[in-house]
Amino acid sequence: MDENKEFLTEEAAPEALSDADTKDYDLDAFDEDFSQPEEALQEEEPQNSADGAADVSAAPKKKRTVQFTILLSAAIVLVVLLAAVVCRLFFFQGVVNTGLFGTKTTTWHYQAKPVAGASADEATSPDFYFIYEPDGRLKVELGSFEYQGAYTIRKLEQKDVADLENGDSLVGKPVLNIENSGIIDGKFLFERTGNVFTDSTLLLTSVENDTVKLNFDAREYVPAQFEREGEFHKDDAIVGEWTYKNEVGEQTFVFEDDGSYSLKTMANNVIQSQHGIYDCQNGQLTIYYQYLNDQAQTFKYTIADNKLTLTMVMEFMGQTYEQPAGEFTKVTK
Repeated sequence: MDENKEFLTEEAAPEALSDADTKDYDLDAFDEDFSQPEEALQEEEPQNSADGAADVSAAPKKKRTVQFTILLSAAIVLVVLLAAVVCRLFFFQGVVNTGLFGTKTTTWHYQAKPVAGASADEATSPDFYFIYEPDGRLKVELGSFEYQGAYTIRKLEQKDVADLENGDSLVGKPVLNIENSGIIDGKFLFERTGNVFTDSTLLLTSVENDTVKLNFDAREYVPAQFEREGEFHKDDAIVGEWTYKNEVGEQTFVFEDDGSYSLKTMANNVIQSQHGIYDCQNGQLTIYYQYLNDQAQTFKYTIADNKLTLTMVMEFMGQTYEQPAGEFTKVTK
């Protein structure tokens, strides 16, 4: 026993801190740093139940910051919105393009079938281009001719189909209404196929006669081009703008210095224009244009007192005929 007493001597015991040694230390803070809250101790060491088994239910469960149902609902909404955007961008519906890949204009191409009974020389398949502007204007291009009309898209009403046998079944259906196009007018049911990745087609069916069906394909319009054969003969006196008016309508010729021309006609609520090249020689004016094919028209002309007098020259079966074409007044600006 005496041998063990030396473990309790002052030399073996820890040296006590004096008041002077402890005055610079915050012992309370020291205890707080190394102490643990009671809840943490309960999580680390769950209490034993009466039978000695650990009571797992006593440990608190972690809280979820975002519920699974909220995440699932958000994902569904996102998928629906994404699908709507994809359909809007890539799957055009109707006559006019919409969405990111839509253009300012929508062009449809139609090729007319040759007239039945026409000879090989007479048989032609003209190409029409229907160009729909976003503001409701419609341009129909044929060769170097352009017809300006209008269109609307709306739903059929009872008054539109009152005289039709199957009219009741058509009420409420969307319809394309074409007016003053100079080519085709009327109300048409429409059906479109294809999208931005595939070829698009448009089928128009007349509301008044469902046997009239017009098939269009998506194709961009390229304006008619002209190549002059031989030398250009210019008359400086004819260069400029000339207009002619009568009780039916108005025509305006514009002859450019480079040998090109344009002609605009407004009559009976139809606006038609054409362009091409011209040549002046020996008192005759010849204009070149494209309609069903390359064509030319010759006029005799005189200019006096800012008046351009045109007389159409026509040939038929070896005979030459002349017909007055109007007196045009020079437009000064």
